[in-house]
Amino acid sequence: MKRIIASSFVFIISMVSAFFFEEYFRKLIRYFYTFSTDNNISFIGKNFHLFASNLFVIGSGLYCVLLFNIVK
Repeated sequence: MKRIIASSFVFIISMVSAFFFEEYFRKLIRYFYTFSTDNNISFIGKNFHLFASNLFVIGSGLYCVLLFNIVK
């Protein structure tokens, strides 16, 4: 029972942190992509995302719960 409650808590905390970290993750991916192509690629247009990606937030939550259960 304690493990289920702790896993739920880890899932919620990791989803909230993933929600706030997503923009920095997008910038990091763009940086590595332009760095690896020697600036031969450029991103144009507005970088506007109203909401965080559901796949990224839920995936980060599930990854943290899985890692928490493996380590514990």
